[in-house]
Amino acid sequence: MKYNDTSCAPQPIHKIINIESSMLFTVAEVAEILKTNVDYVHKLRKAKLLPFIKLGSYKVRKEALQPILTRALITDIIKLIIAVLEILVVDATKMY
Repeated sequence: MKYNDTSCAPQPIHKIINIESSMLFTVAEVAEILKTNVDYVHKLRKAKLLPFIKLGSYKVRKEALQPILTRALITDIIKLIIAVLEILVVDATKMY
């Protein structure tokens, strides 16, 4: 007897993750949310920058992701401000 049921077939992870309703995320889901790879997420876990729990596999609570996302956003904003200031300084020096 062949098993042809496709309801259990793997789906792309971006179709499975619903950030609003999920309470726990796997390492792969965290990597997808952070737009990074699984190895980097494990580095965050090992460095204790992202607290995981072990429930069969490593999982992280939704609330634990917020500080990481906030820090990333702040870092991106600071980099943008620095880039704009560098452009302004270059333009100002050209004026004189």
